[in-house]
Amino acid sequence: PTTGSLTVTIKPRDAVSALGNWRLVRAGGVSDPFLASGSQLGELTPGPYTLEFRAIAGFAPPVRPNIDLTAGSSHEISVPIE
Repeated sequence: PTTGSLTVTIKPRDAVSALGNWRLVRAGGVSDPFLASGSQLGELTPGPYTLEFRAIAGFAPPVRPNIDLTAGSSHEISVPIE
């Protein structure tokens, strides 16, 4: 395979219920649309990406993690929002 995939789960359930969504920020700062917790993006070109999260009232925003996808990889990330 020449591509990778990414699945992001947001926790706790209260944050998900309050529309805790995520999106991928690609090279050059181009952002994908926001996705629901548990969503998977496939066929991603290998390389560096950053995750961004929708602001949720009553929750502190999480750190924007950087991810380095490799060909043939399937990354699953769980992100706590407090």
